[in-house]
Amino acid sequence: MIYHYYTGIRVTDLERSLKFYTELLGLEEISRGDAAPWVTAAGPTST
Repeated sequence: MIYHYYTGIRVTDLERSLKFYTELLGLEEISRGDAAPWVTAAGPTST
């Protein structure tokens, strides 16, 4: 069985927030939106 868990977080500074989630929490950037400012990040056990 495949589960898909999603959590959306709105931020005011995408680059600063991405730095926090990748460098401090260890998440990896998976994809980034072209037209709209969004990023998909995943933990080490998510991929």
